[in-house]
Amino acid sequence: MGCLIVNRLTEVEAAYVACAVDGEGSVRIEPPDAKKNRRYYYARIQIFNTNLPWLTNLQKIIGGSIHLHNLHPERSKIPVRNPEYRVEVCRMVEVLELLRQVRPFLIIKAEKADWVMNTLVVRQVKHNWQELAEKFRAEGNQYPSVFLMKNIGYSNKGALEKLKRAASQLS
Repeated sequence: MGCLIVNRLTEVEAAYVACAVDGEGSVRIEPPDAKKNRRYYYARIQIFNTNLPWLTNLQKIIGGSIHLHNLHPERSKIPVRNPEYRVEVCRMVEVLELLRQVRPFLIIKAEKADWVMNTLVVRQVKHNWQELAEKFRAEGNQYPSVFLMKNIGYSNKGALEKLKRAASQLS
C-alpha cells in the first residue's frame, strides 16, 4: 500500500500521534542514495512497533503505509523474538502537514521536527540566485557550501552551480 494524504487530525488524535512519534518513532530527512536509486532528499516519519493491530489503527489516523521492518532477522546480532513493523509517512507534503498538526504536542522530537519542517519549507521556496550571489560576494565568503547552508538551509551540487553561475554574471 502506498502513502496516502494525511488526514486532518483532531486535537486528541494529534496528541496521540505525537506520543507515538516521541516514544516509538523517528523524524528525518535522508540524503540521496545511489544504492537505493534515490536521487533527491527524502523526508519521512516512521513509527516502529511489534504490535501490528496498534500500528494499523495508527495508520487509519495518519495515513501512510505499513512495512515489516526487520526483513533480515538472520543478519541481526540480537535474536529477534517478534517481528517489528513500521508505519511511515513518506511524501514531503504529507510529512510537512503531519508535523504541522502534531508539533504542538511533541516533546522529545520537537527540535528535530522544527528542523525538518524548516528544511522542507526552505526547499519548496524558489531562491533569487542573483541576490544570493551578491550577498556571497559582499561577505567575501570563501566557502559557498557553508554560505548556502547558512542562508537557504541546504547545499547540493545543483545549488552550488546556480550560485556560481549567478556570481559569474555579476562580473
